[in-house]
Amino acid sequence: MKLLYIAGPFTIAPGPEKNTEYAAAFALAAWRRGWATICPHKNSIRFEEERDIPAAVWYDGYLAILRKCDAVLLIPGWQKSPGAVAEKAEAERCGIRVFEYDAVGIPSPEEAIR
Repeated sequence: MKLLYIAGPFTIAPGPEKNTEYAAAFALAAWRRGWATICPHKNSIRFEEERDIPAAVWYDGYLAILRKCDAVLLIPGWQKSPGAVAEKAEAERCGIRVFEYDAVGIPSPEEAIR
């Protein structure tokens, strides 16, 4: 099974709760298309409240996870998110396929890995 990383806004308006619901809908749709998905939003909800852990720890950790993925899906609004912009850049640096939902929807794993 191929692994798809969901990248999009988390802390920006309307905020983590709504952004997590939003990203989770894309992750679920990707599972239906045949992907296993990594949705950092679901993994980290409420972690942003932990003030003793610098934001860089979360960013670096998710970039490490992203490097294990076969592809990245940029969900609408990703351009407004510094984290998603960094995730896109890291995927491209590592030769990982990047897809914008607004351009292609959710590709099947077979379409994405060609």
